[in-house]
Amino acid sequence: MKQAYQTNAAPQGIRVVKRIHLIQAIKPTDAGVPQHSNTAGPEQCAKRERSVFPVPGKMKTSDDVFFCAVERVLTLFNKYHRKNQKKVTNTVKSWFEQEALRVGWGEAIFLPDTQTGRSAGCMLRVPMKKGSSHVTNH
Repeated sequence: MKQAYQTNAAPQGIRVVKRIHLIQAIKPTDAGVPQHSNTAGPEQCAKRERSVFPVPGKMKTSDDVFFCAVERVLTLFNKYHRKNQKKVTNTVKSWFEQEALRVGWGEAIFLPDTQTGRSAGCMLRVPMKKGSSHVTNH
């Protein structure tokens, strides 16, 4: 999430003194204007959708594969367990795999991030239909 100084929410005054740029954040004050709205904005709706476990057939795309980033995996784990887990552990992985199979996914595979060596997220694949194969001949 961007800080206020990175957006237009806090205009900045810039002054140059001996080739040094001094930047001062100026906070706008609007008397009588509420700072926060009670209605859910697009960010809140997106966060709400991200905290729902993905179910095959109910996704916006009709792909056979769906990827859940580490952040979403942890958000779901913390929501269902009322915890504040910060890292993907074996407990988180096994819970996510079991939950994926329970809601109807055929396979759940945790993929490593090749640069960091940590988990990048989990790939969910729909169950294979009888007589179909993912193998292709070249």
